[in-house]
Amino acid sequence: MKKLILVTLVLCMALSACTKAEVGKAPTAESAAASSVESTASGGKSAASEVSLPEKTKTAAHVTKTLSSGVVVDADVTMPESMQKTELPEMKGTGHEVAHEGLSEVFFGGAEVESTVTEIADNGYFSSDTMHELWQVGDAVLSAVGDSAAYSNGRATTAMYLFSEYASSLPFGDNRAVYLTGKNLDFATIDEVKAKVQTYIDALGVSVLEPTCYTMDYDTMRDVYDGRTALETYDADFDFIIEPQKKDEQYIFDYPIAVNGMPLGNFEGGGYSDDSYMTGTFLRMTYGEEGIRAMTLPYALDVTEVGAMQPVLTLDEALQIVDDKYNSIIMEGNYKIDKIEMAYTPIQQQNVTEAKIIPVWRFQTNHTLQYSAKNDSNEIVEMTDTSYILINALDGTELLKNNGSI
Repeated sequence: MKKLILVTLVLCMALSACTKAEVGKAPTAESAAASSVESTASGGKSAASEVSLPEKTKTAAHVTKTLSSGVVVDADVTMPESMQKTELPEMKGTGHEVAHEGLSEVFFGGAEVESTVTEIADNGYFSSDTMHELWQVGDAVLSAVGDSAAYSNGRATTAMYLFSEYASSLPFGDNRAVYLTGKNLDFATIDEVKAKVQTYIDALGVSVLEPTCYTMDYDTMRDVYDGRTALETYDADFDFIIEPQKKDEQYIFDYPIAVNGMPLGNFEGGGYSDDSYMTGTFLRMTYGEEGIRAMTLPYALDVTEVGAMQPVLTLDEALQIVDDKYNSIIMEGNYKIDKIEMAYTPIQQQNVTEAKIIPVWRFQTNHTLQYSAKNDSNEIVEMTDTSYILINALDGTELLKNNGSI
């Protein structure tokens, strides 16, 4: 049982990832922040934006320029329509406590469950609730503690080996775009599944925005598998991919958590400016022919206070702050910004259940260095490290874990 608890907690906290928040139409000329995006747009497109997608999933613009520090910017800009404004508020919030009552009935359809309640020390972000409840029916396990919850019936595993959301991960990098086809699977349409999933969202009691839907159909999964295994660099002992079957078909829905109707940034974990920092979150639902296969909710927030409207930095102004940062350090190798996003992000306060929620500009940066190979000094090895810079869109400060002013 301890093993099951550990597995579900890992699922709950580790599977959150960096998926684009809901994106609206191109910014209007009246918005200063949006005008900044348009002023730097080159009209270029990423591989993701070339896929035939619903308008709401496309990026607002593409920026191509070289900063005075030498940093190259070649990035799609994800800027939700709800945040394309000249002024935005700072907010306060607290962890959304997931109610245990009735939760197992929704996920298990009234089946007899085996329930275990355990007190744990690490209860996640923004929650003081330490009582972890785990329900099990056969191989299906549901767990909830504080503002976190997770579910798995074990059927999502194979397909997840063919789905990657991290740019630096092996063997695929971020390959989510290949599943953004809008295809309907044989067992149910996207709209039918969305309607069914809403029941689970209601039971969790969280506020979400329109999801991004990834259709993992057999043909696409097969193409991903065949493409990887055909490469000379394929290593069966290292790549950890599993051959798909028709029964593995599934949808993955990523729902941005809403704060006052705007997205909570679902930024992937990692170092921000050489320091760790609070990640954002989203609700992920994986749905197959038999129903829900997996669910992860790392945490959700309830907004308790909305502050006064404040002027928002334009993208040009935020890029200038990043440029000044790089101009102040000695740079070796090549630096490139290849992804820019704007969303709200939470800052944990001294009272661990409380959060300051502020809009930020987030820049994904790649630092490439060349080294001489260990075994052959004449051979040059190139290595790239990915990191992130978060700029407070209200006051221009860089967000660091130990920044006492945040």
